[in-house]
Amino acid sequence: MPGTRSAGSCDQHADGLALQFSRRYDEAVDQCHKTNDLLHPNSFWLPYFFEMPYQQQGRLADAAMEFQKAIEMSGSVTFASAGLGHLYGCAGDNAKARRIFEELYQRSQRTYVPAYDLALVCVGSGMDGSSF
Repeated sequence: MPGTRSAGSCDQHADGLALQFSRRYDEAVDQCHKTNDLLHPNSFWLPYFFEMPYQQQGRLADAAMEFQKAIEMSGSVTFASAGLGHLYGCAGDNAKARRIFEELYQRSQRTYVPAYDLALVCVGSGMDGSSF
């Protein structure tokens, strides 16, 4: 059935997360590549999880590219946008982080955007609570 995942892909994805949380980033990236072959090709989860080990390795351009893929593939889920804003803020590009914050804030005026997503961008860029 299109869009479904096998138990094997879920297990491999969990293995990738375990490697990520164990700070074994190179192995986590390798595991993401293995999982990629099992997931539905239009799944935005894989690029979203690829960015985590990339960010920890300091491969910020690669992490940003994976966030962009996740945003495009998902139709702009807010947590992927917030993650990209956090990444930009941590990288010192506060102008891009602020732009993403503003986009999320404007979106929150029309539909639900978790406060966590807005806060994540603030934390990454050092914005204070007055941004809300």
